[in-house]
This record gives sequence, structure tokens and C-alpha cells, in this order.
Amino acid sequence: MISRKTILFIFTIFLFALSCNDDEGSEIPSADNLTGAPWSITSVECNDGRISVDGGNTTIGTSTLMGKDILYQIEFFEDGTFASSGDVTFEISASFLGNEFSIDQERNDWLGSGTWVRSENTLVTDTDGDNDVTTSEFVSESDTRIEFSAELVEDIEFQGIMTTNTCTVVYVLER
Repeated sequence: MISRKTILFIFTIFLFALSCNDDEGSEIPSADNLTGAPWSITSVECNDGRISVDGGNTTIGTSTLMGKDILYQIEFFEDGTFASSGDVTFEISASFLGNEFSIDQERNDWLGSGTWVRSENTLVTDTDGDNDVTTSEFVSESDTRIEFSAELVEDIEFQGIMTTNTCTVVYVLER
């Protein structure tokens, strides 16, 4: 049986993962391409999640995350602000200390609103109301589709054990 603390721990890992980004890309897209109309988020995935101890040196678990039932939009405005709204269910699976877990987590308005700045191949967003500053790098971009990824890292203390949780999240936005 999965304890509530274990479920809370796994949930906390992925909540953090969904709220931050730091990633790499190849093209240098135009800032003008982001503004003008809302983007639908059509895919959110992390297939390489790692739970480790000793400052990230010893892996004690793995994780995956997949967005499903995504009805979510984000809009970037010319004044440097963004707003998002909608619903998504995240399917979270993890193997941690010999236990297998799988949960679905529903989220409403998960990305919130805030400010954004684009410099060459990176997008930095600062979500209102918290200290969540996210740096993302574009993987590819067209007028109708953007893909970017983010390397997420969070340190969490769980039952007296300090863990480092990492994940590369790939987002796809379409018009």
C-alpha cells in the first residue's frame, strides 16, 4: 500500500517540475511569433525523471510525467505579460526505493500569469505571486507550432532524506 507521505512526495516533485523550466534549443525564433493569438498546449512530457540523493550523485528512483486531457491555453502579450487558463490531467509514474507508483493529478490554471522576456533562443517567464522564474530554450518553432524543453531541478526533504529531483520537460504549443 502506498503511504500518503509517499504520494505527497511524488506529487510535490511533479508540481515543482511543472512550474519551472530551463532548457536548450537550436533556432533563433522571432519574439513577434509568440504574440498575436493564444497558443494551445497540446503536449507536456517528461520521460527522464530522476530522484537522487547525495546532491544528485546516487539515483534512488525514476519518474515520468505525461499530460493528458489537455484543454489549456497560454497567450503572450506585446507588453511582456502572459496569461494562461484551462485544465490538464498529469499522469505521474515513479519507481522510488523499490516501490512503483502511478497517480493522475488534475490541475486548473497551472501556469498562471506573469511576465515574459525572450532573448534569442530562450524564453524567461516570471509567474505572478511566487518566486517561480523559468528559463526555457526553444527546440523548434513555426507560425503554428512551438516546441521547447526545460531541465527542472528541485531539492526536497522527504522523511529526513534530502533528495534532488530532475526532469527534462518537453512542451508543445500549437495554434
